[in-house]
Amino acid sequence: METKRSSREVLLGFSKGKPVGVSLDAAKQELTVYDYEQHSSATAQVAAKQICVSGNRFLAQVGGHIVELEFVDSTRPTMSKVVGQCMENATKLFDGVAVQSMLGSTYCSVFPRSGGCAQYRTKELDSAKVIDARFDGKYLVCAIAKAGSYSVVAYAFTDANGGSIVETHMIANAQTSDLNVVALDNGMLAMIDDQERLVIFAGSFARTLAIDDAAISSEMRLCRAGGRLGFMRGGLICEMRKS
Repeated sequence: METKRSSREVLLGFSKGKPVGVSLDAAKQELTVYDYEQHSSATAQVAAKQICVSGNRFLAQVGGHIVELEFVDSTRPTMSKVVGQCMENATKLFDGVAVQSMLGSTYCSVFPRSGGCAQYRTKELDSAKVIDARFDGKYLVCAIAKAGSYSVVAYAFTDANGGSIVETHMIANAQTSDLNVVALDNGMLAMIDDQERLVIFAGSFARTLAIDDAAISSEMRLCRAGGRLGFMRGGLICEMRKS
């Protein structure tokens, strides 16, 4: 089942140290910022085509540029910091990554820190439709559709600042394009796969632990909980612990 994204999806991050939500109406060129502490919102006119979150920072595509949103106060955004270039009509923003196709060749740009951008040639994504993607910690994970089937392609970088791609891992013939994955502070990557197993990559794709338990389901959305592995379900955030 292909993941659908709403054009009015509210993305969560921080502004001036405060938790806020941001949504974009690209047709009206309206960016709405929600201040959850003050229970208020404000709308600004911006020439943005799409937005995403990298860490707790908001990014927007404006023409052929990727711009990091800065805030005058908690709900008034400015777009003064250009962090990368892109092809205006061949770029798709996902969580922390811009995917663009140039004459059949696919490149991914990640934004590991404020003002920073690193671009990589990702030939494993050539001729495929990238349905979802996430850059988190030192990992980039992409869900793709190609030749009538889904696959998951994961890249491991030198460190959380990007660096070089040191490993690539592919899960072929996946049953879903849904990405349920999170990177942990200890360098591990965790995901719930299409067989509803908890799969943990212990710093390398060659060191894998797969946990098959009836309590694990795709309804558990993985997250970090106090620096540890956790999950969200039913509006609650829970920490996973060994029994």
